[in-house]
Amino acid sequence: MGINGLHPVIKPYLRPIQLSKFHGQRVGCDAFAWLHRGACGCATELATGHRWWEERNMPPPYVEFCLRMLAMLKSNGVVPVVVFDGGSLPAKAGTQDARRARKREVLAKAHALLAEGNKQAADSLFCQTVDVTADMAHELVLRLRKESIEFLVAPYEADSQLAFLTRKEACAGGIAAVITEDSDLVAYGCPNVIFKCQKGGMALELCLADLFAGRAYDGADGPAAVDPEGGKAAVPLSFRHFTLDMLQSVCVLAGCDFQASVKGIGFKKAHGLIKKHRTLPRVLSVFRCDKKFSAMERSYPEAAMRALNNFRHALVFDASAAGGSLTRLTPLPAELKGGDVDLDYLGPVISTEIACGIAYGRLQPRAPYHRFHAAPQPAPAGQAVLAGGASWLSSAICKDPSAMAGLRGKQAAGKAPVQTAGIAAFLQSGLQQQSRAQQAQQHATPAQHDTPPSSSQPDYGSARVTWPVMTASTGTAAPEPA
Repeated sequence: MGINGLHPVIKPYLRPIQLSKFHGQRVGCDAFAWLHRGACGCATELATGHRWWEERNMPPPYVEFCLRMLAMLKSNGVVPVVVFDGGSLPAKAGTQDARRARKREVLAKAHALLAEGNKQAADSLFCQTVDVTADMAHELVLRLRKESIEFLVAPYEADSQLAFLTRKEACAGGIAAVITEDSDLVAYGCPNVIFKCQKGGMALELCLADLFAGRAYDGADGPAAVDPEGGKAAVPLSFRHFTLDMLQSVCVLAGCDFQASVKGIGFKKAHGLIKKHRTLPRVLSVFRCDKKFSAMERSYPEAAMRALNNFRHALVFDASAAGGSLTRLTPLPAELKGGDVDLDYLGPVISTEIACGIAYGRLQPRAPYHRFHAAPQPAPAGQAVLAGGASWLSSAICKDPSAMAGLRGKQAAGKAPVQTAGIAAFLQSGLQQQSRAQQAQQHATPAQHDTPPSSSQPDYGSARVTWPVMTASTGTAAPEPA
């Protein structure tokens, strides 16, 4: 996972911090990173199907781990924003296929060791086979709604979605930093990336400004740059006077999830090439003329440029727009615009309705985009319960009727795409039913509520809201099934 060779290179630039440094600020959390850490604690049970927590009617351990980490953030005054991975990118298909093949091999070895009675060795191998599924992620989504913790499901990569949020103001849903274990966040240009987050609130932070200024951390308690061959302190690799475009080019050449590196090119070699030639296209021109790289596949230059475009122009969800909409991490340049340019490797463009359904945790993030039927509490057939009061849906739509008015205004002016009519009707239906549910609560007796509704926001936990089902084929609202 991540950029080949990047972690040891940035190690001298990591600074120990206490997460209370971000007190009062919004911080993004890579949901799948924490779900993976939590699932490693029950990897054997997941692989063998012995889900004891289901037998005992208890929450899954991986969900409880995430909630403990979120509670730690809250105790440090941090406002967490949890972001989930969505659909799979075509550009990562090769990498994901290779990972699945490796996991199948390791899984077979682990089962063999378990059959021999070597549980300790088997447990270690089972941890290497952990795969976070959409159902596991949705279990966490339901708990986040119940705990009123803000979340968002990316249309594709959570990394690009988190990077997009770091570029927005807090009042528009932006975040000050990102907590992850994935080095890809550095390549996406997140200004503050937090690694190795511990339960006590300690972590390691990489500031992109420090990296580009060449300010390595040299504190007594900081991580040391060590040469693995000689064992002596090594001079940190300098990124002084580098730009984000140059760093992204280095990451592509070194090898990433989107494209493997050329044989003989590691991170330091890639760094030297970009430092000398400044841009990826110039380096690729050198490759074509250099006999040392004659074994390079003829398709590599195009694949490398596509990988670079994935770091720059990924599809993300903008919840601050009226009703929510898809956008690009950075705008497409002129050469990538036009109907004859194939950009499906960046992720197929989906309708606004489906994008909203994915983002708010109502639709599964992969085609054919089936609806999640699980609910945090029992409800009559054909209904779902919107638990909690701080989901992206309630904060971006339910609390802002002007968003609906703005959407209708754009539609009337002909500035909104045709799909917005469907999403307007879809969201308006939910708002109307929410209003009716709240009116019913005002006349209800106190015994009908487990807890009194908050004075600052509607009690979504006790109000049942029926949302229209989104049809994947048309992307329009359809009647709720009986």
